Amino acid sequence: MRQGPKSFPTRNGYCQVFSDRIEIHTDGLAGQLSRWFYSKGIRRVSIFYVLSSLAFLIASFVAIGIGNWFLAVFFFLAVALSVYALFINRQNSIAPLILRKDIDKVDYQAAVKGESRAAFTIFFKDHGKAMKRRVPLPSLMQNGAEIANTAFWIMRDAGLVSNS
Repeated sequence: MRQGPKSFPTRNGYCQVFSDRIEIHTDGLAGQLSRWFYSKGIRRVSIFYVLSSLAFLIASFVAIGIGNWFLAVFFFLAVALSVYALFINRQNSIAPLILRKDIDKVDYQAAVKGESRAAFTIFFKDHGKAMKRRVPLPSLMQNGAEIANTAFWIMRDAGLVSNS
């Protein structure tokens, strides 16, 4: 087992791994906005998606009314995309505290240069519902390879990630 702190930086803050829980702290404006948006669960986010869908739907009908079929199709596709986004994000969570007993598994996605950054996806149960929390790590431009390696070994030593 490696010695040292059981915390590592994430894209917008840091993550601490304890023997009984994982705490994910998000700093800055992004953290404040996400805490406000997701503090009531999916309800606030779904209100945003529903309102934007209604606005796009009204814009689509207005475009049909003036005879602009290109805009009508464009706004209708925006409605479909908004409803699809709401559907696929219903199990995402920004829970800052995840108890170890609730964690089902943790997946590690390695960084792909030029395409994606390294991240952990934590699958857990929240009040009986299956949820997931994505923890993105810093980019390769911010010494991300070394941080990703350290984070992987911290999670592996804690018994959360297997040797994959």
